[in-house]
Amino acid sequence: MPGDLDMLSIFEQLLTDLEPHGLSRSHLNPGLTAPPDTPVPPELLALHQRYDGMSNEAFYGFRLYGLYHWYPLATLIQLYHHDISRRDLCPADPDLLESPVPASALFPFLYDDSYCYCIAMDGNNRGKIYHLDEEGTISEEATSLTEFLHLQREELKNRSHPLF
Repeated sequence: MPGDLDMLSIFEQLLTDLEPHGLSRSHLNPGLTAPPDTPVPPELLALHQRYDGMSNEAFYGFRLYGLYHWYPLATLIQLYHHDISRRDLCPADPDLLESPVPASALFPFLYDDSYCYCIAMDGNNRGKIYHLDEEGTISEEATSLTEFLHLQREELKNRSHPLF
């Protein structure tokens, strides 16, 4: 299994996977050097919206590998800039999480109908997936992000998902 991918590589891969399905970088950010207050393209606003009552934030998502991928709007915009760093990410509320890693290093990452996942960033911007229960408590066990995505793909391949 290869080592964990950095966050920019992960999102580059997501974009590559989504392009055949009609969503590309240009839909989300008209230019890599655009300032954070760049108007949001209507294609992004048209993505499925979900309200997170705990953080009072709207999340926007698209479906990939059988899961909806949810991001705060500000995070979506920031993640497509070259100067991505941990401080640019939308941190989880430390009061909501009991975590083996600093709460400031967490942000909402993947959601489906049953589970919430958070990614924890270490000092080298490498990620691990932590599973959250319904009360927002992080599990003690972590899965590498690379392994997580690999397992998701393999599971959907086994189910003859139309993406494969």
